[in-house]
Amino acid sequence: MTPAGPVDLNPLQLQILAQVASGDSNGAIARSLGYSPSYVKDVVAIVRAHLRAHDRAHAASLAVALGLVRPLEEGRFVPTHLPREAITAGGVNLP
Repeated sequence: MTPAGPVDLNPLQLQILAQVASGDSNGAIARSLGYSPSYVKDVVAIVRAHLRAHDRAHAASLAVALGLVRPLEEGRFVPTHLPREAITAGGVNLP
């Protein structure tokens, strides 16, 4: 099952989705962005609902198929909308 219409995710949701696609755990995502793991878990659930994804892996594959994230380097993904200059060696600088 895929989204019924356009997927409207905010920059934080897209960044978390990119990190899910990269295989990061909720704890790792939380540490990298400065949020609690429970907050990240809630955001992942919201993103999965928007995408109508069955689980994290399904959300990650949909993100790639829909062009929401793109490969940055081996095994790492970033949101497609981010310009190259927003990407740092340690991750992504969110607006």
